[in-house]
Amino acid sequence: MNDVHTTGLPFKSSRAAPQPHHYTAFGLTFSSDIRFDELTRVDPCVADIEVRRGAIDLSEAAPGRSIRFDFDRDEYLFCWKDVANFRIRGTDSVLIDPSPECDETMLAFPFLGPVIALLLHLRGKLVLHASCVAVAGLGVSFLGAKMAGKSTTAGAFVRAGYPLLSDDVVALDLDGNGGASVAPAFGQIKLAPDSSDALALGAQIMTDGDRKKLPKQAHRIAGALASAEVPMSRICILERGDTAAMHLMSPEEALPELLCHSYVNRFGRSALPSREKTLHMTHCARVLSEIPVYRLTVPTGLDRLSEAVGLVRSEMTEPTRAHASG
Repeated sequence: MNDVHTTGLPFKSSRAAPQPHHYTAFGLTFSSDIRFDELTRVDPCVADIEVRRGAIDLSEAAPGRSIRFDFDRDEYLFCWKDVANFRIRGTDSVLIDPSPECDETMLAFPFLGPVIALLLHLRGKLVLHASCVAVAGLGVSFLGAKMAGKSTTAGAFVRAGYPLLSDDVVALDLDGNGGASVAPAFGQIKLAPDSSDALALGAQIMTDGDRKKLPKQAHRIAGALASAEVPMSRICILERGDTAAMHLMSPEEALPELLCHSYVNRFGRSALPSREKTLHMTHCARVLSEIPVYRLTVPTGLDRLSEAVGLVRSEMTEPTRAHASG
């Protein structure tokens, strides 16, 4: 005979709701009901940022657009067709609405890139589209145009034994004296296949990717991630050339580069309205008043990356020298 509930009370499942995952990155803690294996796990805590799954209404979405950003002062909406929609409200909440066709391991690519970059900007950090390593306990960041070799250069430092601070998104905490520090992000670096083969980091490849949509391989190198926040010490603007060289730039030369490679500029005017543009420029100028910016020429050829590594290391031990190698 089947059991019959006769109490008149609704039946409740004894299965507990799944507990959120807790992570740390960029000096912040995250509580998420979506799993992100790229991030460093921490014990359950009252998190700085809540990440949760939920429906996002796109009834007014423009048809035929595969990537879409809609920003206003109340919320920031990101749409990647066939992947997910993301919504930021305030500075401590992210809602994610995955596409039914999406492999959820793919959510990390937009979330840990553009979405988290804008969230960090909203929290008052100066966010650069850059890579960063720690040399002698000080941060060295690499900026440059697309395909300039930011991740590859950082990977060469990791291969030489220097800890990674961040790849792709570098968030600077500004202090009242014009200085800046950078906290470790997460232990992953994205490399093109030829760079991956040349560097041979021995890291776990997270995905080979669709070569049209994801031309880089994501390498998990958690063991090479820096363990603590460090002061930012050098910013290097990358270019290619015949000989490794490192030349100090004037603040007037460096300011347009810093503005150009600020992550928020990638989203257009709606993410940085005129009333905030002056503040953003002021933050960049403050950084340049304390942190030297160099034009770093990296020799053409993946087999010569060690020359740039040696040059930066030499400059940091003899900081009055900005020179060409050899």
